[in-house]
Amino acid sequence: MAKSSRRSVLLTRREKEVRPKWPPLRKALRQILEDHEIEGTLSVVLVADDDMSRLHEEFLGDPTPTDVLSFPLLDAEGPGPELDDAPFGEVVVSVETAAREAARRGLPTEREVALYAIHGTLHLAGFDDHDSADRRVMRRLEKHYVEHYRRYGGE
Repeated sequence: MAKSSRRSVLLTRREKEVRPKWPPLRKALRQILEDHEIEGTLSVVLVADDDMSRLHEEFLGDPTPTDVLSFPLLDAEGPGPELDDAPFGEVVVSVETAAREAARRGLPTEREVALYAIHGTLHLAGFDDHDSADRRVMRRLEKHYVEHYRRYGGE
């Protein structure tokens, strides 16, 4: 059985202060999946700093809030034919951290949330930002996909 080309992006809001422009963000994230030939479902979860602190400590041993965490949910082989729409990964975004950084940079909070979701999705797609060369590639891709978000109607 051939593998499906199904790509979906789901949003869960555990933090209710910010209402991102979901259709443009979903389209931008789906564009990342399509451009990098990733199939399956991407979950995006918006949380407050206290939830992010708990996750950050549990998975990385750091009890402070962070902007975004990414969790791959498939192995390198992918879902296989019996699980065409299997979960690909989850991106968790701290809305409070995004709001603070957006205020500092003079940007809409929704755009900062979109940037964090894009950043986390790029990590799941195999990109990293640990050294300066990788960081340059990551920043270029972030800018590219934030432009997609804006073109689709985001802030």
